[in-house]
Amino acid sequence: MEVLVGDIGGTNARFRLLSKEGDQWCLRHQSTWPSGQFESLEALLDAMTFSLSRLEKTHIEEVWLAVAGPVRAGQVTFTNLPWQADALSLAARFGWSRVTLINDLEALAHAVPGLGETDLMPIQQGSPGNANRLVVSVGTGLGVAILKMQEGRLNVVASEGGHTDFAPANPAQFRLLEYMGSRHGHVSHERILSGHGLPELYRFICEEHGLPSEKAILDAADPTAAINQQAESGQSPMAVATIEQFAQLLGRFVGNAALFAAALGGVYLCGGVAARLHPYFTSDIFLNGFLDRGRMKPTMEQMPVWTIASTEVGLRGITALGTRYGVCGLTVNPCQKDALSQKLSSL
Repeated sequence: MEVLVGDIGGTNARFRLLSKEGDQWCLRHQSTWPSGQFESLEALLDAMTFSLSRLEKTHIEEVWLAVAGPVRAGQVTFTNLPWQADALSLAARFGWSRVTLINDLEALAHAVPGLGETDLMPIQQGSPGNANRLVVSVGTGLGVAILKMQEGRLNVVASEGGHTDFAPANPAQFRLLEYMGSRHGHVSHERILSGHGLPELYRFICEEHGLPSEKAILDAADPTAAINQQAESGQSPMAVATIEQFAQLLGRFVGNAALFAAALGGVYLCGGVAARLHPYFTSDIFLNGFLDRGRMKPTMEQMPVWTIASTEVGLRGITALGTRYGVCGLTVNPCQKDALSQKLSSL
């Protein structure tokens, strides 16, 4: 019996094939695919399953997929991909017994309780207790989820908080709102605080200073990475200004989200962009935005804040769900039957 799990993001799709042997789960296959190069989720799954052996494909019974979009009645419209998917249709097409679609942030949140010190990069020390926790994913998009422990069980509340209205707090940010509104109409936080949004913010910063955007940055295969590289090297003052503005705006957004969530148990930033920009989050720029909550500042100072180092934590979360709830409720244990087996508990 085998279970296929996947974390399908706007940029990358990560998969694991797990086999149940007695009371253990063994990792038989792991791969990463570029989501944007496929016209649909079905096309991506066709390519991924084609890479498996005939025997592996035959024994897949359950499929658990973390998807970047709101899931309703087993259906999803992806937020940053031109895709739609339906769990029942996928099961019928590929001959699987059951397909379960789960919001990607909801799945990722299930990995948070198992994170250790080596998984976390501190931003602000605090006194975490058995209280609500907040997860904010800064990657291709901007995701938000809340974790709450109730009677020893983890409850995760997925949300679309990244699509709330961008709220400017000073004249420069009002100009940013006007600039983004002229380009997109509605301006959500995700329009700015994401991998897609960072190049837009860079263009605005250049216009604010009366300077042209650097063509080499915007024409790069990954403009977000190019902006970060230019900022790290100090070769582009506009790239530095862009990253600093991004960090300040993200601090304000995360601070507001933490108040909504009453996240006294801690705040976790994750995603490829967050991991890349972590050094800027440890500066006063991010924390000033996070703590600037008026009378609530003392409360904010008690909240621990971390960046999750791994960009595969979403895959860890959907693995936990697929193995704990999906087939027979077994705990994941080390499997040492052959060289392909790995300790899933450490992944």
